[in-house]
Amino acid sequence: MSDLTPVPVAVLGAGGYAGHHIEFITHLATENRAFLSAVVIRDPDRPGYREIETRCARAGAVIYRSMEDLLHKEAGRTQLVVIPSPIHLHAGQSQAALKAGYHVLCEKPAAGTVEETSSMMSTSRDTGLLLAVGYHQIFSTGVQEMKKVAVSGRMGKLLKAKTIALLPRPESYYKRNSWAGRLSVEGTNIYDSPLQNATSHQLNNMLYIAGASHHESAGVAEVYGENYRLKPIESADTQYIRIRTNDGAVLHQWASHACEVREYPLQEFFFENGKMELIHSNPAIIRFYENKNGFPVICREMEDDSDSNRHLVYHNIFDAMSGKAVVLSSIFNSWQETLCVQMCFQSSSGVVQLDSSQGDIIQASGDRNMVIRDIVPLLKKLYKQEIGFYDASVPWARKSRELKRTEP
Repeated sequence: MSDLTPVPVAVLGAGGYAGHHIEFITHLATENRAFLSAVVIRDPDRPGYREIETRCARAGAVIYRSMEDLLHKEAGRTQLVVIPSPIHLHAGQSQAALKAGYHVLCEKPAAGTVEETSSMMSTSRDTGLLLAVGYHQIFSTGVQEMKKVAVSGRMGKLLKAKTIALLPRPESYYKRNSWAGRLSVEGTNIYDSPLQNATSHQLNNMLYIAGASHHESAGVAEVYGENYRLKPIESADTQYIRIRTNDGAVLHQWASHACEVREYPLQEFFFENGKMELIHSNPAIIRFYENKNGFPVICREMEDDSDSNRHLVYHNIFDAMSGKAVVLSSIFNSWQETLCVQMCFQSSSGVVQLDSSQGDIIQASGDRNMVIRDIVPLLKKLYKQEIGFYDASVPWARKSRELKRTEP
């Protein structure tokens, strides 16, 4: 029998990714780690929501129609509030929950801007309550092993890391809610884009593995970014970012939704005496290399199903709540990623609009996807050469500015 006391957890919402969090908590209940104490369902008459409400109530959850009502009435009962809301609501809702006396797990990204994330960090510090962000991939066995090797110094200093992600997104992806593909919502910048959303785990992985200790992500010194769009959206569908950390490592990421072919994201980390490789297949594959006679030679390989470990972010925050651990996906570490994305857009002074003649329209399963012509071989070429679109003399590319971090 476990001597752990299950943590009462409330979820703001029941649709979209909130439904996944309800499933995670249900799984944790079987381990005696948590139970679903409350759920906010604002509009139970939406299709399917009555059924969700019934299931939650049967699990013992109290149903509320507003966040304000939940925060007021659950005081002294619920300990952790999960916030899987749209990006522009993250900061306000997280701070409201903290000020009401609850620990918080906010879905990624932490917020749209550095200013919001800084305010969230200050509120967490002032209240003495935990604020974690849902970057679950860093808790996987594979990423934790990569972090262990990185901070051990066995491979020497990290010199550079790079990521390529080709993830097609058709029209329906941008119509699934009111904020997808937007630069701002209700006057709040959110920078929804591949870097901010679909490939944010990969960006976070690089920053985390580049950090000096087990619980730290790397500090950001400089950022250069290029942002392009072919699709009829506000934000970017294709991006390149180059980051220089405070320790001198250079991190690159190329990502596009305006592509026809989906390929598993690839991440490589290059050290003085070796290399690590993470292929985001299913299951993920991690390879470790040692430099021998000037060439990397594989010395170990492991598989890792990071998607099956999504509940581990909860284990970490539960342990941190009881003083047994440090929050790894902390608001401070997430601040670094928010800074990178914001500076990426500032670097390019917005998003470059591509002419429709530079792309093609692909029809699949009744859905339409606008793709940049030859983007797949182009991104692979840039990845190999470790340069951006402008430096590769791509005709539609525009030069950006390299920005130095000015925040403390």
